[in-house]
Amino acid sequence: MNIFASLIRVKGLESSKVTYYSVVLNEITHDETRSEFYNFLNRMEQYKDHLEDLNKIIIFLEQEIGDKYGAREDFFRPEQFHSDLTALPPNKGKFKTLFIGTQLRLYTLRLNESVVILFNGGVKTAQTAQECTNVREYFLQANKIAGIIDDLLKEQEEIQWNHDFTDITFLPDLKIEF
Repeated sequence: MNIFASLIRVKGLESSKVTYYSVVLNEITHDETRSEFYNFLNRMEQYKDHLEDLNKIIIFLEQEIGDKYGAREDFFRPEQFHSDLTALPPNKGKFKTLFIGTQLRLYTLRLNESVVILFNGGVKTAQTAQECTNVREYFLQANKIAGIIDDLLKEQEEIQWNHDFTDITFLPDLKIEF
């Protein structure tokens, strides 16, 4: 069975410097609460031991990335397998110490300092994402979708940059098949 993803804007994370998107899998609806990002939030809220780390990631997305600095490359950890996939929390830079000891991973695709796509993630309990039964599925899925989005942006047909590269535009019925 083919799986498809639809891009949607995450309206719950409005910010002055960054536009956040996520994907909805195998749904006709474009309801952001059905997105992979909201799936991540809902699942992680059930892990009481990780609520503080989850809140740190959300605040980091809203305040530091979204309103203060933009999506700087050093705010994301490289997590690519077949694409430009990144993840939060950062593993270097000035905010690294804020997240010491966290096992949470939120997979992302940082397109530039103004546009970030938020995927899913989980509690990473192994050395690598591929070895971790908690995050492997989300890691591999995000890598596939991120690679397709990268290719679609290069083609400039189904997904395009706006005139000043601060946002993307795409067909409302765009289906990313993977």
